[in-house]
Amino acid sequence: MQTNTTYHARGRVLLLLGMATLCVLATEPAMAAATDLFATGKEMVKKNAGDDSGIETAMLGFSALSAAVVGITSRNWFGAVGGFAGGMMFWETVKPLVGLA
Repeated sequence: MQTNTTYHARGRVLLLLGMATLCVLATEPAMAAATDLFATGKEMVKKNAGDDSGIETAMLGFSALSAAVVGITSRNWFGAVGGFAGGMMFWETVKPLVGLA
């Protein structure tokens, strides 16, 4: 005789999902009231790698130098300059998203 084991498995899954939902709902208010433990670290990173910092200048200078080397070695100046311009656009777009602007 064959037994239907999917009924019991489905009940266990629903029980576990219900318990997980209750745990998340119980801890949500505590997480909303928590302070940012990394606030000082974020400010330090913003100061050191944000707008007009030495790290940003070095990164963009290295990118320009890399574009020149790629342009010279491959003789594909459109690709080298286009890659540099695309990288600059990407950096200016992503910088505010990660909190560096």
